[in-house]
Amino acid sequence: MIEGLISSGRKVADIGCDHGYLSIALAESGREKSIIAADLREGPLRAAAANIERFCCADKVALRLSDGFGSIEKGETDAAVISGMGGMLIIEILEGGADLMDEGYELVLSPQSDIPAVREWLTGHGFSITDEAAAYDEGKYYIAIKAVLTGAGDAEKKDEAFFQFGEVLMRKKDPVFREYLLKERASCAAAAQQIEGKGTGGNGRNDERLSFLIRRLGHIDKILGDWYGDE
Repeated sequence: MIEGLISSGRKVADIGCDHGYLSIALAESGREKSIIAADLREGPLRAAAANIERFCCADKVALRLSDGFGSIEKGETDAAVISGMGGMLIIEILEGGADLMDEGYELVLSPQSDIPAVREWLTGHGFSITDEAAAYDEGKYYIAIKAVLTGAGDAEKKDEAFFQFGEVLMRKKDPVFREYLLKERASCAAAAQQIEGKGTGGNGRNDERLSFLIRRLGHIDKILGDWYGDE
């Protein structure tokens, strides 16, 4: 899923490469100009090095011990992939590498949490979200976001549903995304019912949570109705 979102002909940084499998897939595809596999920890980087050697990609992938973009120089990359970590950490990494990104810089991100916050950060820092994808594996749904630095993000013009669910996935009518929405709907409905059953009792946090869940259910129902034709 992630590999499919990366444009051809890029100088790609695989930030937090872990065991290097994405970097290997990119190298084997032959589509990219260069690949840097970077990780903060020596253990995963050693594992990545062994895997890269095993798959005969050592001449195509440069290994880098790096805290985010910390060991990457300006001009070495024009695209970066960050996946397999929480959304707030991804935002922290992006903020640390912002000076390396010129217009046209491409990001492919797959946050494990706080996806709405990542979308909001992107559109608030000049990135336009150009594509998204959804996948399901071993009981979990994954979302990947492709964004390009255009200077035209403008988070203030986006509504809550955009950040929560992603306009691109709505337009694509992605079947995996529909399954995700149905699962989310059931989860939100159960949580709202539990709060209502206990009664908020003037508890501000419960009131706020219930309000959020009701809004989220409304967004989900509207998306399912407008884009998938669900009653």
